[in-house]
Amino acid sequence: MRDLLLKCLFPLVLLAASGHALAQKVVQVASGYNHHALLREDGSVWTWGDNQSAQLGDGTKLNRASPGVVPGLTNVVRIAAGGFHTLALRSDGTVWAFGANDLGQLGDGGTALRNSAQPVPGLTGASAAWRAAAITRSR
Repeated sequence: MRDLLLKCLFPLVLLAASGHALAQKVVQVASGYNHHALLREDGSVWTWGDNQSAQLGDGTKLNRASPGVVPGLTNVVRIAAGGFHTLALRSDGTVWAFGANDLGQLGDGGTALRNSAQPVPGLTGASAAWRAAAITRSR
């Protein structure tokens, strides 16, 4: 558990230590296998790290060493990261997903990866009580 906690908090500590403005008003941090996501107070989601499976949600598969906002993903209240995918719960109760999907982990009924945030079909009315998803290897 200690290692998992360190893996999730270390990216935020680095941002704060560097004086990066992004470290201010952070609500939640989630880490996948080699990518990270953070949720800010304004409901925006920022991602960085490995992007081989499009888990950064920026429309590419290019790795990114510094945080970038996930386009089109707003009003988020909770985030979670799997090994190679990322999930977000919006305030309207919809769940959005992006990244690897070879095992159907995005819940869209298919296996094609998504390089941008898309709503999970048929999954609405999710509760903000959703806390976190376990970090598991999705391959």
